[in-house]
Amino acid sequence: MSYMHPVNEELTVVFCFRHPTSGAALTGIAASIDVTVYDEAYESFETGNPTEIAKGLYYYTFTPDADGVWIPIAEYEGVSPVLTAPKAFLVGTDLETLISAIKAKTDTIDWTDITAVLADTDEIQAALADGGFIDLLIDAIKAKTDSIGASVATAGEYDTEAAHLDADISAIIQQVALTGHPANSIGKILFDFYNTRLGATRCGYLDNLSAGAAALEATLTAIKGDGWTDETLKALKDGGDSGYTNITGTGFTPDTHSLKNLYDLLVAIPTTTEAEGYVENAEDGGDLTHDITTGNDQTETTVFEIAKTGIYALSVFFDLDVLETAVEGGTITIRLYNKIDGTNYSDIPTAHLTYTVGSENEYPSIEANMLHGYSKVTIECSDDVTETRTIVYRTITRDLGA
Repeated sequence: MSYMHPVNEELTVVFCFRHPTSGAALTGIAASIDVTVYDEAYESFETGNPTEIAKGLYYYTFTPDADGVWIPIAEYEGVSPVLTAPKAFLVGTDLETLISAIKAKTDTIDWTDITAVLADTDEIQAALADGGFIDLLIDAIKAKTDSIGASVATAGEYDTEAAHLDADISAIIQQVALTGHPANSIGKILFDFYNTRLGATRCGYLDNLSAGAAALEATLTAIKGDGWTDETLKALKDGGDSGYTNITGTGFTPDTHSLKNLYDLLVAIPTTTEAEGYVENAEDGGDLTHDITTGNDQTETTVFEIAKTGIYALSVFFDLDVLETAVEGGTITIRLYNKIDGTNYSDIPTAHLTYTVGSENEYPSIEANMLHGYSKVTIECSDDVTETRTIVYRTITRDLGA
């Protein structure tokens, strides 16, 4: 409110609205902002809505018609009650009137006190001038301090104090040294403490450190063996990694292909008898077909059903080249279900796969390592086909027992 505005001059006030929690600028709310202008008598002069500028800024214009303080206030109830800080405009008082008011005040000042202050400052200036009492005092102090240097005290003035200081230093040395005071010296106390805790035998071990280092070096040399020239553990580790790479060959990494992992893989390989048993129990269903029509293309349709009573493994291989060539069907979803109680199929497939036409993987397969009882495989397209598309598939089952 530092600037004074003439009466009947149009004034513009700017408001900023931010979200009370996030601090984000509130935009597009001009119609929901209520502006009230209070006049010099603090009564409502006019109300209205502001105009949006950008980034939460809005402006409103009004024209005061009388001298005094005019206050515009903006309110918004949209998010949470938000009330902007009031802004005040001083209207009607020009600079000449203000200066006149100030002069009226200064005309009443009693200059007697100021004259006394000036007299005191004159005395201070005289004291500081050359020959004044403050200047003479400073010169006297300087004369004393100039003599400080080579010898201020008279000869022998501090001999007694020096003798006392020498005695005190001797007493301190006796307290610290191993010899001197027989019981209370710090050195004697520490010696007794470590001599009692360590003992002569343990203290003797300290003397053997250099000889022990030689023995330790000999032991490390024996462990290292002949033929090595770099004795650091880092070099031994790097040499082991290099030798391991030579054993495992290209493509193996020490973190994932240790010799233990290779051993476990070899042990897991089935024997010849076991492999022959697996092959003998396998049954090839041959090449079979299924029609995807314009009526069932986007419906989950059963491709085939297997009726078995024992435990078995199932592999199904699909040839979807006909859909790939026609560029139809969109995303193909193939699901495998197993009857959970001999009567009903589970709502959730045992296995499923998706193939998107155009992904160059038109030969997908779905497998289950262990099934029991009835099973079925379904197919569903996400997009239409323009005519019947006949796909080819093959099933292989392997009985695993009753």
